[in-house]
Amino acid sequence: MSIIEVANIAGVSKSTVSRVINDLPGVAPEATAAVRRAMGQLGYRPSARRPGPKPANRQGIKTGNVALLSIGRNSSDLYTLPVLPAMLHGVERCLAEQGLNLMVASLSPGGPIPAILSSGQADGLLLFGKWEAMPTDIRRLLLNHVGVWVLREHSDPLGEFDHVFYDNAAVGHLAARYLLERGHKRVGFVNARPGHNAFAHRGREFVAAVNQAGGDVQAFVAPGEAEHADPIAYEALLGKMLDGKNRPTGLFVPADRELAGVCRALESRGLQLGKDLDVISCDNEQQYLASLKVRPATIDINLDLVGRRGVQQLLWRMQNPEEKNRIDVLVKPRLVSADEIVISG
Repeated sequence: MSIIEVANIAGVSKSTVSRVINDLPGVAPEATAAVRRAMGQLGYRPSARRPGPKPANRQGIKTGNVALLSIGRNSSDLYTLPVLPAMLHGVERCLAEQGLNLMVASLSPGGPIPAILSSGQADGLLLFGKWEAMPTDIRRLLLNHVGVWVLREHSDPLGEFDHVFYDNAAVGHLAARYLLERGHKRVGFVNARPGHNAFAHRGREFVAAVNQAGGDVQAFVAPGEAEHADPIAYEALLGKMLDGKNRPTGLFVPADRELAGVCRALESRGLQLGKDLDVISCDNEQQYLASLKVRPATIDINLDLVGRRGVQQLLWRMQNPEEKNRIDVLVKPRLVSADEIVISG
């Protein structure tokens, strides 16, 4: 009798059965209940000693813990990040497959040093946030730990860690290719959050790609360096675009969560997204796309895969801490058209 039989009866994967047996997070209550019922039906009892290498016996692993550490943010801000749930899912799944535990902590300027750093409770760190926000002594402390940076390309500018990022440059090029191949001669980019590094990067690459292809491109960017959009910012930006000569017929919006503001600005002028203006956005965030009357094309940056590849790179670095060369991994985006056709980036 094996977990394969349990998985077949419960209608779940073997990895889900393993997570339930080991009391690991990330399993829906219904799936957990189905696995427990199947185990009872079969009379299955997991062995107290399971095959395979134990975390403590693997190179670079002593505690069996990996920490996801947010840098430069307060703890209260950590779970408001829209990128976190998808990335966290990939991290949890990959660690569970390796029999490792996940710890989540934050390191804010002037705040206490988490115990995972001060008492060595983690074998490795997955890092994201604002490296430049931390004082020099904290940076030195982090450099004494094995770590891999995930997300936030503007952090760790000296490349002192390995990196696993989604590819913002490819996002901009993919958006440009999509609109140009749909026959748009004049295209635009709109950004009400100029201080958001990822948005700015996507916009620069989009403009460069359109120019290189010989297209006509205009960028409509709010003044200043705000990271959060003013509610009426898109009214002003779209007004400027729509009132100008040779207005664009195709538009790149840097993130799905910005589409609500764009739609409101269009509707205030009696225009409709998709009908009067062809739009592509980014991130493939269903919670924002589902609320729209017309769904535009979007670009999936695959944060789940970023999380999984981050764990894989961290495990490699934990086994090879003396390797001096740093490694960068870029997860390529994919285009998801309005009719669900997926095209590789």
